[in-house]
Amino acid sequence: MKLHNSSYWLYRVYDINKEAKLEKYHGNLEQYFSFEPTDYLALKKDN
Repeated sequence: MKLHNSSYWLYRVYDINKEAKLEKYHGNLEQYFSFEPTDYLALKKDN
């Protein structure tokens, strides 16, 4: 994301049960958000 930030878009859709809202974020998303891993998922590969 830091190296190729022009390729990154994040679309946030919320309040879909009321009047849906859309927010768009472009570029290095760290300028808008702080990131903290909270969950991990490991799936077995098919070999």
